Amino acid sequence: MLLETIVEAVTNELMNFVLNSLMDQTRMQIEMLGDLL
Repeated sequence: MLLETIVEAVTNELMNFVLNSLMDQTRMQIEMLGDLL
């Protein structure tokens, strides 16, 4: 039971980290494109 909770929490943290990283990279790409245009 406890292990399930820990795994769920870690999974959520990983998902948040990955999503935030993707968002940051996308934002940087858009800013670079904006500078070129």
